[in-house]
Parts: sequence; C-alpha cells; structure tokens
Amino acid sequence: MLASRLRRVGWVAFTLMWIPFIAIFIGMLGMPNGSYDWVDLPLVARFGLAGTGLFFVISMVTMVASPLLSWFGNRSLQTKGLAAQATILSLRDTGTTINQSPLVHLKLRVEPTDRPPFEAETEQLINRLQVPQFQPGATVAVRFDPHSHAVALAES
Repeated sequence: MLASRLRRVGWVAFTLMWIPFIAIFIGMLGMPNGSYDWVDLPLVARFGLAGTGLFFVISMVTMVASPLLSWFGNRSLQTKGLAAQATILSLRDTGTTINQSPLVHLKLRVEPTDRPPFEAETEQLINRLQVPQFQPGATVAVRFDPHSHAVALAES
C-alpha cells in the first residue's frame, strides 16, 4: 500500500528534520550580532538550514500525496472494481483525521461470489457518526481488483 508507505516516509522525514534544525542553533552559538548573509554563516548552520529545508519539503510532499493517492486508488476501484461482501477482521486508527472523520486501516476477509475468499487491507475515511458500524465482525460492501486484490469500501 503505497499511501501508507508515503505517510511513514513523511513522518520519518518530519522527525529527522529536527536534527539539522538543532544544528542551525548550535552553529549560530557565538555568532556576533549583525549580518547573517549566507556566506557569513558557519558551515554547520548552512548545512542545518539546507537539511531542515530538504526534510521539510519531503515531509510535506509525502503527507499531502499520501491521502490524495489513497483517494485516487479508492475512486478507481469504485468505478472499475468487482462487487463483493467483506467481513471486518480488525481496524485501527491511522492517526489522520480529516474534517473530524478518522482515516482507519481495515483488515478485511473479502468473500466474492465467484472466487475463493481472500484477506485484504485498505484505508478508508469514515464519517465519525458511522464508526460504530465498522467494528470487527461487521459485514460491509466492497469493490475489489481481481488481479491485485486491492479493496475499497463500496459507496453507500
């Protein structure tokens, strides 16, 4: 699941960003008041600024791309996927909330009528008022790709 990997990369980059950020301040210790042109900055501060900027850009791009990629994948399955019923085996919060609705990671047992059942995982934004309907053991309608077994909850 590319979207969850991107989100993980974003959080790692965000966490690592603080190392060069601290290096900026360490490099600035003992710096006299006055001009702070790029050439006047100590080498540690310059590397710190560049590293902070790089990690910041990586984290923001991946954190924005992750939900977009997930949304486009689910949209594609909604239009091209095959219909089936699935039983929720487990769910967990991803820590992402959009408009007060949580993004949850679902592990499902998909039971197509013309194929053997299989287990799949997906992430879905769920209206906070519908969360009780998505508990382990509940049955939901899904759409799936028969080749990759990618799954998305069917729109209701």
